[in-house]
Amino acid sequence: MEAINFDVENARLLENVAESFSGHHWCKREYSILSPGDRLRSGWEKFKHVVQHLRRYTFWMDHSDYYGESEFHPDFLSPSMMLKELEAAIVSMDLVRTLPVGTEFWRLRIHSDMEPLGKAEDLTPPPIECAIQPNRMSPAGIPMFYGASDWETAFAEVVDSDDLVNQSVTGAAFSSIQEISVLDLVDIPDIPGFFAKSGHKHRHALAFLHYFTDDLSKPIERDRRPHIDYVPTQVFTEYIRFEFERAIETKIDGIIYSSSRNGGTCCVLFITKENCLPKNGPRGAEQIMEFVPSTLRLENTAK
Repeated sequence: MEAINFDVENARLLENVAESFSGHHWCKREYSILSPGDRLRSGWEKFKHVVQHLRRYTFWMDHSDYYGESEFHPDFLSPSMMLKELEAAIVSMDLVRTLPVGTEFWRLRIHSDMEPLGKAEDLTPPPIECAIQPNRMSPAGIPMFYGASDWETAFAEVVDSDDLVNQSVTGAAFSSIQEISVLDLVDIPDIPGFFAKSGHKHRHALAFLHYFTDDLSKPIERDRRPHIDYVPTQVFTEYIRFEFERAIETKIDGIIYSSSRNGGTCCVLFITKENCLPKNGPRGAEQIMEFVPSTLRLENTAK
């Protein structure tokens, strides 16, 4: 019972259930194959290995399996199929949310004490030519808007105080001036119990989504090396940005997820520096977020 996470508060009921199996040979239904949730978990681990070490840019063309499973086996889940399966789990739980106008996300920058910051341009995402570092959701060369719902979370995500000498941190909030549609990987429903009404329909999908979001937000050592640990989440993010919105026929503006540092809410929005500044002429980029000067905050971290 413990192995399948079957738990009830009534000890007598649990004893009765356990006794009902006494003296009988029994096994899980379809004992020779994985449960739907375990199949997805195994598929995600395979997917990560393939895009990190074997086939990064053409994995979606490959329907083979590098682990020796036959394509006719019920557990078969090739890397090219994984994101579609993940998409189906997300759609089944209706995880797309609309954030209202006025939603704020904080952005911070570390800088020299001799280089004060205070303008919107100082805190927007970098221009393309300066987007030289890979991030959790985006590779080098593709700028995106990373933010957090509060100063503390943004600070935890950006700053390692022990490594800062004679430097400061400046941050401010940016507020949405239009509704934003995001994939919500923070507010995922709890896994339903065995006796929940219709719980069996979503149990496996939710079990996998909780595993997936924990994996997506896991801490990664912060240094200047180009981490391959980021590759699976970068591929996932690109899929959500360009392919997932086709499936749901709704534009997706970004993803919100839990901070690996303090559990707060972080976001990645698919917008650039130009989308955070007033529109520059009739052909300029549409403004989506605006700088909130009254939130400007400086913290000196010098030792």
